[in-house]
Amino acid sequence: MVAIASMAAWYAASFMKPSELTKLLSVFVKKSTGRDLKINGPVSLSLFPAISVKAERVSLGNTALASQPDLLTLKQIELDIRLFPLLKGSVEISRIGLEGAEVYLQTNKDGAVNWNLTPPVLASTSSVNQGALSG
Repeated sequence: MVAIASMAAWYAASFMKPSELTKLLSVFVKKSTGRDLKINGPVSLSLFPAISVKAERVSLGNTALASQPDLLTLKQIELDIRLFPLLKGSVEISRIGLEGAEVYLQTNKDGAVNWNLTPPVLASTSSVNQGALSG
């Protein structure tokens, strides 16, 4: 089973272009957080000794309330992904390696923070639902 899964992962990785992987990651982050993920450097995928994704010159966009355009910039990020959970359809990250991280955390005068990564649509829906429950 492990050999078959490893061969399937190798096959998928050998045919996936880094630009496609970058696009997939950017769309996933935008959908999950409402923020723009930019990857301006190379992206690589390796399968041994673990499934690993490495990207260089990465940034995560900020909110309108912040003075900096990016919440986070990274020289490099590397994620190791566990194989068996992938077979079940979930993603588990066993290691995150960061190099050259710069994080710009801010709070405005109303107490709003720029590190809340809930997409704006979900945040407003959530507060409406909470108000309906408490009222």
